[in-house]
Formats: sequence, C-alpha cells, structure tokens
Amino acid sequence: MTQLNKAEAEALRTLKLRNGGPLEPEVESAFASRSDEAISRLSKHETSWPVRAAALVFAREGLKESRLKYETCSEACLDNIEHEEVRTRLETIGLLEELCAKDKDTTWKSFGHALFDVAKKNIDLDLEARGEEAERKGMRETKQDAEDREVILDPRLPIELEVTKTQRYSAVNFSDYRGRVRANSSGASARIRLDSGAVVLMVHETVGWKALETSLKGLDRLVRGFGPDFVSKGYLTKELIDLFDQVLAHENRFVREVGYQLVETLARVTFVKGGDKEDSVGFREQVRVELYHSAAEGMCDKCAQVRFAALLAAKALLETRNSAWKEEALLVESVLAPVLCMNRHYSAEGLRVVAQDVWRATFPTDGPKVIARHSEGFINVYLAEMKTSKDDGAREAACYAVGELASKVAGIDDVVSSYAEEILDCLIARFHDASWSVRAAACNSSALLVQRFAQLLKDAATKGLVDGLVECLSDPVWSVRDEAAIALGVLGQLYSDVLLPTLMKTAQEWMSKARLHDETHFKECNHHHHHSKTETSTHENLMMFSCCSAEANIDFSQLKRSDWQYSDGGVRLLRELAVRFPAQIEPSPVMTEYEKVIEALRYHTASGSSLEETTWASVEPVAKAFGKRPFKRHLDPMITPMIEAIKGRRHKAAHAAATTCQFLREWVGEGVFRARLESCDPSYWQIAEANPPQSFEGGAVSFRV
Repeated sequence: MTQLNKAEAEALRTLKLRNGGPLEPEVESAFASRSDEAISRLSKHETSWPVRAAALVFAREGLKESRLKYETCSEACLDNIEHEEVRTRLETIGLLEELCAKDKDTTWKSFGHALFDVAKKNIDLDLEARGEEAERKGMRETKQDAEDREVILDPRLPIELEVTKTQRYSAVNFSDYRGRVRANSSGASARIRLDSGAVVLMVHETVGWKALETSLKGLDRLVRGFGPDFVSKGYLTKELIDLFDQVLAHENRFVREVGYQLVETLARVTFVKGGDKEDSVGFREQVRVELYHSAAEGMCDKCAQVRFAALLAAKALLETRNSAWKEEALLVESVLAPVLCMNRHYSAEGLRVVAQDVWRATFPTDGPKVIARHSEGFINVYLAEMKTSKDDGAREAACYAVGELASKVAGIDDVVSSYAEEILDCLIARFHDASWSVRAAACNSSALLVQRFAQLLKDAATKGLVDGLVECLSDPVWSVRDEAAIALGVLGQLYSDVLLPTLMKTAQEWMSKARLHDETHFKECNHHHHHSKTETSTHENLMMFSCCSAEANIDFSQLKRSDWQYSDGGVRLLRELAVRFPAQIEPSPVMTEYEKVIEALRYHTASGSSLEETTWASVEPVAKAFGKRPFKRHLDPMITPMIEAIKGRRHKAAHAAATTCQFLREWVGEGVFRARLESCDPSYWQIAEANPPQSFEGGAVSFRV
C-alpha cells in the first residue's frame, strides 16, 4: 500500500472498526491504489456507508495533495450530498470545503444551487414525511420508550399534553411547569398509546429533517471559503437571505444553530470598508441591518446552544463593524447592547464569559453611558425576558441585569422611575418561579431596586414585596432563603419604623418552629419506644441535589414547607437584623431564642443539617453585632452542642461548628475560651484542638437543601 497520510490512515482504521473485521480484498485494493477510478467507485458503494465516508476522506486528502482530479471529487460530492447517513454527508461537506479552496466559482456554480434546493426542499417537511423518515431509520418502541411514556404521563407531574393527529403520526408538545418542550429521556423520539389503543410515533422537533442541517452547513462552508468576493460577485441573493430567515425561525434547535453560524459567516463577508464605492455596498448595508436584528433575536433564544451561536455571530458583527457608518453604531448600541449586556449574567459559564469579553471589547470604558442613553430599550428587553422566556437561565439573567441597572448605572432615574413599579411587580411574580435560581435572583434584584427608589416604591415594598420575601424565607432551597433574608434586612433598614418590629417577630416565631416540632416528635418516639417510619420519612425522603444538576424536575411551589426550613429562614433573618440594628435589638431575648435553637439541634435527623450549618455560621455576625459582654453571658449553653456538632458526621455542619469554635477562641480570648470549654468537660479543649476548620475542607460532600 502507498504511504497514507494521517487522515487517510485514521479513516481506514475507523472503517475497519465499523466493519468489525478485515475489509473485502476488492475494497482493500481500491483504497490502496488511491486512484481516481477507485475513489469514484468507492464513493458510490451501494451497501456500506462507512466505505463511502472513508472514500470521501481519501478524496479530500487526494485533492489537497493534487493527486486526484477536481472532477472526480466533484462527482463524489454530488453522489453523497443527500445520502441517508449523516456521517457520510458530513464527510461530503469536508470534501466540498476543499473543492471551494481549489476553485471557488466552479464549486459554487456546481453546488450552490444544489445545496439551496436540498435545504428548501427539506425545510418545510410535513409531519407525515418526518414520521416516515423517523420510522425508516428504525425508530421502534423499545422497553425504555415504554418506561419513558409511563413517566411522562404520570398524573402527579404538572405536565400538559397536546397531541396533533395525522393518519399515522403525531406531533406532541409536552408543556411542563417551566413552559419547556419535553420529550423522553433520549430526546430523539417518543410514543404514546392513544384512545384507539394504537401505538403512534410522536416525532420530536429534532427528528426527520433529512439533509436539511448538513446542506446548510455545506452552504456555510462555501460562503466562508469564498470570503468577501461572495457578495461582490453577486452570489448573495435575496432568495438566499429569505432562506436564512426561515432557518433562523425553524423549530429544530440544531437547524437554528447552523443558521446563526451562517449569520456569523455573512457578518465577515459583508464587511463594508471605509471609502468603499462598490455598487454592492448599499446591499451589504441592508444585509448587515438584518444580521444585527437576527443576532439580537438569537441571543434571546430558549436554547442555550442557539443563544451561544448567535452570540458568536454578534461578536463577528462587532469585529467587522465600520466606525464611519453611523447607522451601524446605532444598531450596536440600541439593538445588540441590551441582549449582550443581559447575557453577561447567563447561567451557562461559556456563554456568560464570552458575553462579558465581547462587552468589554465593545464598550471598554463607556458601558454605563451606553446603558444610560438607551435605558428604555434595555428595560424593555429585560422585562420581556422575565415575563415570557421559556428558558430559566434567561429569566435569571434578566433579573440580575435589572438589579445591575438599578444599582450601578447613574443618570437614569427619570426613565427607570416610570418603569419601577412594573419592574418590581415582575420581580415579585418571579418569587413563584419554578426555577430556584430565578427566585434567588429576583430576591436579590428587588432589594437593589428598592434601595434605588426607596420613596417611590415604599407602599409596594412594605406590602407586596415583604409578603413575597417572607414566603421565600421558607423556600426549599437554602440559597433562596438566604437571598430573601438579605433582601428583608435591606427593607428593614430602609423602612425600620414600619417593618423592624414585624420582622423581629417573624424571626423569633419561625426560629421556634423546628424546636417545638422536634421536641414533640422526640417525646412521641420515646413513648412508643421506636421511631415511626412515617414520621422519619417527612425528614429523610427529600430530594438530593448534586453539582451535576442545576435544579430538580419538580415544581417547588407544590412542596410542603418543613418546620426546620422555617427555622432556617428565621435564623438567617435574625442574622441580617442583628447586623443592621445592633443598637435597636435587645440581645438577651434574641440570644435566649438562639440557645433554644441550638439545643433543639440534637433532635434533628439528617434533613436538619442545613439548619445546623446555618445556625453555627450565624454565630460570628450575631456575636460581633451584639458585642463581647452581652454575648459571653450566653456562651456556655452553646459549648456542648458545638462540640457535638464537630464530632458529628454531618460534614458541612461540622465545618461550620469548627469555624465558629475557631472564631470564638480568637474573639473571646484563648484563655477565657479554654476555661469555658474545660468547665463543661475537660475533653472539649482537646477535641477543639484536634478538629480545626482546615480538617473539614476539601472533602466531597453531597448535601440536602
């Protein structure tokens, strides 16, 4: 065999793996010869798509090294441009890119209209055709499909099912409490048994579009390979622009993603140079105006991968903008800037980091001034995303963006004040959002907004906002409880004459809930000489969260609040009030209530770990707020529970208790603190010495919320 290059050797190795053994002698010898005739024959192989795919790789490498004729490779492309196997079509695109590098004009004339026709033919496939395509590819109901069907139709889940029937196939939209479209776990297809008892294939939005995605990728490679000459030679036509508009509005998220890759490519080929006098400049400007609006819409897409592709398209537009064209500068500030600014807070790290980099590069010093000039447009974008977006990451980003607008941008009081009540109402509505991250962001931003417009929003803040934040204070997720407590502390500071007594009463009442419940439960368990399984399940059968899941697939508004969650929220609220009002709060009754909470921790099952962690973590700010003398009077009742927590198996609670122990040792004085510990038990000092906070760090911990 002639010496193969790296790509050819890898293609041949992959082919043998897919074949499951040695190749047929005829195929082996054809690949060995690498001649035009052999590659042409292999690229038409009737029974094996892996042979075709390998032949296309050989054709690409042969054309690159000028061993094969342009006509041979062109014919191989035409034979496989609509092949049923997507991996073969992808190799065809790679060969097409190399053909364009050899001869741009000939390649476009040979394949431009062909790819356009394939895309046009497949972009509007009806449900019947897509169902046939899915079934032809072997999508049959499996055991897993049946299990997924039962899960989907579980009446306990808050999901609505809409079925559109045709003769044999059905289009189905699962609208869950997030408003998302839901399919089975594979995301490829789903099935459901209708009233007639027949099994009907439900075609998912990503299935059955034939060669649409790959034909669009082929067009993208051709346009990219052409460069700016693509426009000047008249190849960018209105029909092509209209096709791209259809692609960007397509229901398949992968098709939309390719569409925004095309927008990125067009942004680079429609660059208008300063002083350019070509006839096509006017057309280029028209196209770029459309591209700006398309990129802005894409950065508000419900799918993160589409949003990221649109962000890259916006980046290309900004990198190729003409500083002498005033209309383009206006498009940047009024169309792209609001959505770009909002995506700086998006939950997906990759998208968020790129958006931040693009923002800094575009507005290195005058970002706040740009926001101030177009503040009304920014607010409208944020409100629209908060109210209507089906993407919880987008709603979260919009909440944070509103908070940033209220807290960091100067000179916008007149404009924002006219929207302030509407923004606050929208944030309060988000307190009941299905996504915990949105609820936390809404708590954070509502406090920032009220701080900026304290007098204007006083009535709304002291009524509806406080009620909503108090409800969030017992949220099943600890971060929402914490943000709600911080926000209530801010409101208490702004309207202390109205809110402080009410908030203090709420904090003290809620702190006692877990103690009263658990003391009763403890007595009942001792009375019956065993732990009731039913009672234990209320604490232990809670949802587990891990670093791999942003949120659980359940509507938190339907969950019953536990007593320990109320107490956890009460402790967090007390922490905020003590820090903000050390002179107005009497330490003795507060610390007495604190002692009772700490004493009640010994009754708690595993679900109380979050409460225990919160309680010990709150000791330092509360102690500093009240001062050493008042605090030391209540130190002794804390010592034994603190040492027991350090010795316990709850990693996060133990770390919090050890951190508190270290703080008290330094704050009270080592001699005094050691004497207090040894007066309770001589072994306590050795335990505290042997378990510094550093000994609990770095462990892999799974915790409950």
